[in-house]
Amino acid sequence: MATRQDFGPTENQEEPVKSAKSSDISKHLVWEANRDLKTRGDAAGIDKESIDVFVVNLKDNLYRLWNRRSSGSYFPPSVRAVPIPKKTGGTWILGVPTVSDRIAQSVVKRVLEAILDQIFDQDQFGYRAGKSAHDAIAKTRQRCWFYDWVVEFDINPEKSRMVYCKDRNSSEEHDVINFDFLGFMLRPQRCLSESHCIHANFLPAISRSSRKEINREICRRHIQLKNDKTLDDLSNMFKAKIRGWIAYYGRFYPSEIGWIWKNINGYLIRCVRRKYKRFASHKKQARCYLRQLAQGNQRLFIHWELGCCHMA
Repeated sequence: MATRQDFGPTENQEEPVKSAKSSDISKHLVWEANRDLKTRGDAAGIDKESIDVFVVNLKDNLYRLWNRRSSGSYFPPSVRAVPIPKKTGGTWILGVPTVSDRIAQSVVKRVLEAILDQIFDQDQFGYRAGKSAHDAIAKTRQRCWFYDWVVEFDINPEKSRMVYCKDRNSSEEHDVINFDFLGFMLRPQRCLSESHCIHANFLPAISRSSRKEINREICRRHIQLKNDKTLDDLSNMFKAKIRGWIAYYGRFYPSEIGWIWKNINGYLIRCVRRKYKRFASHKKQARCYLRQLAQGNQRLFIHWELGCCHMA
């Protein structure tokens, strides 16, 4: 296994550039960029080389990249075009770079980040270290509490509009009182005050479009048709996806995502009815059976572990 100290030229490797390096890029920086790569997807680029194939000859591959990158002779290869379906229909083209080019991009990102991050505005959250979509949403929520109006800009000028941030301190009535942002919809929500009084507050919760997309994703999984699988198999197949939904959409107003768990449980009931003949015509009994399984095996599904054992 190569380490950040020992990757270097071999008898089959290209010779290092003899002249002074045009860029001060250390081997350590390339190694750290390679570690970043391992946390991402394994999609191959135009050369069809996956991460698993790349690491077989990791030492030579990293040295070659460092040598070219630091000498200024690196030239990025073409990207692989992948059509991605749009929610509104049609497709858009995603360019997938090669594994080595993704590492090279990560090197550039690390160098520029150290220089430029300090001059960015504190309200700039996109592609910044230590910043996330949740930070942007929290800041937007805070601004909506402070200001009565939000200007929503869109590429299509007809979709640009003024949004009224209606809460318990706002007495005016307007037609537009919500807007979507990063998968959430900010709108007046029912809240309980410290004095146990119900009032309206302008808060983010999962948006309608995100709900529809999650519902489509659940349908595409065809859980009800996997009656040849055990609950452990189903758990391993869907655990990461469910955990991701909870981590992202459960950050704000988590009660709004309860319908997702009810929907998943409903598909699991249909799977039970297909798997066991005694439940084929008895939905209520299948529901009770799955509820007992959920209560006794809560760690199988993250939403069961959180107590969401209600069956549709």
